[in-house]
Amino acid sequence: MHTLDLRADGSVAARLGLEVSTPLVYLERLRLADDEPLALDRVWLPGSLAAPLLDVDFSHMALYD
Repeated sequence: MHTLDLRADGSVAARLGLEVSTPLVYLERLRLADDEPLALDRVWLPGSLAAPLLDVDFSHMALYD
């Protein structure tokens, strides 16, 4: 399960030190270990830097790769 999209969230943008209207890339995914839930990752990145990630399949790829 994962969610990957471009969205605006003024509260998150402000916490990142960005203008509240800044588009953000949002990635949410459930991490599993031996088919058991291990962690729920939620990542917010500035859209201007992270937009190329919208084409990545994170079901089998780590964000930091």
